[in-house]
Amino acid sequence: MIHFTLASSSHWLIAVIVSTWLGNHYVMIVILGWLLGGFWAVSSGLAIHEAAHHLVLKGRWPACLAGLVAEMP
Repeated sequence: MIHFTLASSSHWLIAVIVSTWLGNHYVMIVILGWLLGGFWAVSSGLAIHEAAHHLVLKGRWPACLAGLVAEMP
């Protein structure tokens, strides 16, 4: 669960940092989005898949909560 929370929060944090620091440098934003966003997209997809099989946490509701956190980005 901690991994999913860190991945989700770091995704949001980097989006805010990139948008404030780079401003109108759209080429750099696209390159960073492609490089970093791909990692988080695959990581979130894997987390959602594992939560669907109840392999993240024991029980149905904790696994659903983990899946919701993983889907936030």
